[in-house]
Amino acid sequence: MNMNKKKHTLSPRAQKLRAEWKGMKSDYRFISHSFNCIKIHIHTPDDGMYNRSVGCLKEGREKALKEAVKQRNKVGKELWGNCWNAVLNTPSLFERLPHTLEPDIITKKRTLLSGEVRTTDYYIVRWKELVDGEYKPKSRLFSHGNGNDKLSAYTKAKKVMLEVNKEFIPILKKMGRFNIIKVD
Repeated sequence: MNMNKKKHTLSPRAQKLRAEWKGMKSDYRFISHSFNCIKIHIHTPDDGMYNRSVGCLKEGREKALKEAVKQRNKVGKELWGNCWNAVLNTPSLFERLPHTLEPDIITKKRTLLSGEVRTTDYYIVRWKELVDGEYKPKSRLFSHGNGNDKLSAYTKAKKVMLEVNKEFIPILKKMGRFNIIKVD
């Protein structure tokens, strides 16, 4: 095996930038820094990622940052349309978005005094609520076991699900996660 392979070397300017590089946290959403470029990462409506980078070796970091912000806003507006401002300005938005607006079904077991084990089915609605500056998980159960009406439990759960996620409905429509079913 030939070990005399020439290694790629950085230009003197890139070597200087790398030597000065201490790491940099970005004040801009969907933008991060590396020693030689500004990186753009935007979530796409189809649950993908848009990734680009703007080099800062020739033009400098400030010009590259301005160009990256300009590209981020242009591409974000193209991808998200009128939802872009909400996507850009809402912290932890993607962590709080539900994957579906359908309530889940769970089964709970309980043991009677006689030792008999009974199960009850429930629709459960889960969401996150802002409490004291932090998002805390919340949930609500709707029983449809033991002879209760399954349709009425579903209807109640669906109403609550739509109510707690009403601020996300335009974004969920854009992502294709919202099926329109009228619940009265």
